[in-house]
Amino acid sequence: MQTADGVPARFRAGYFPFLKDEGAAPGLPAGAEALLNGLPADLELIDVHGTDALPRSAAGRAMMEAMRQVHEAVGHTAREPSVSPRFAAYGALADLWVAEEKAEGAIFEEGLLLAAKPGGVWQEEAAVHARKASELMAHAGAFGAAQCAGTGGGLPSLGLADTVCVLSKNAALAAYASAYIAHGAQAEGVKASYMQGKDRFLGAYEAVREVPVMEPDLIWEALSRGVRLASTLKSKGLLRACVLTLKGRGRLIGPIEGDRLLRFGVSQWR
Repeated sequence: MQTADGVPARFRAGYFPFLKDEGAAPGLPAGAEALLNGLPADLELIDVHGTDALPRSAAGRAMMEAMRQVHEAVGHTAREPSVSPRFAAYGALADLWVAEEKAEGAIFEEGLLLAAKPGGVWQEEAAVHARKASELMAHAGAFGAAQCAGTGGGLPSLGLADTVCVLSKNAALAAYASAYIAHGAQAEGVKASYMQGKDRFLGAYEAVREVPVMEPDLIWEALSRGVRLASTLKSKGLLRACVLTLKGRGRLIGPIEGDRLLRFGVSQWR
């Protein structure tokens, strides 16, 4: 059974319009606003104190924990530029909503799929609203949360990748890890164009709008930098699989075959 907007009824409780338009404020399903208790104040704390913030809300604590795990795994230092824990917000809210409602999953337009239990039904139904995320989850043979980031949709990024799609055990971690890896997919001397955006939970942000034509060596350099981060996170048990794409090239981490990932638009895998 589907609702009028085409979202499967069993997922409807956890469906969020997600970054559909630049600057748009995504809505939340009826009842989900209760999950925001304390979160606006926590977001202000994060803006002021950054990685040292001590949030009180459940969502805020989950966001900081996702950031902490990723930073600890890759050896991130305070001297390095960091991805804000705000980028874990939508994932944290999805985790809380699915747990509270005992829903089978949550679908976010443009990037995130959370499947709370294994099974074949969600694969077909979720493919409409989270195409890349559902394809990765289906072919990796695992369930959990898959989040995309990059210029091709999902979370915005300061990196060059078209898509970084991460499969992890929970949505907060998948969201933060995808943003962190995407941010790290860089190559020397590439002059991308940038945009300014604003989002209810991400706040004001800067992101790559368009990446110019690149030499193949620079494409592989950017992808390799992202892969090194993804490989480290996988070795620490923080992600199960990751797909990175840029200009028709792609890299894979985990038990997946590139030839089966048709929605990522890659003609050459490594």
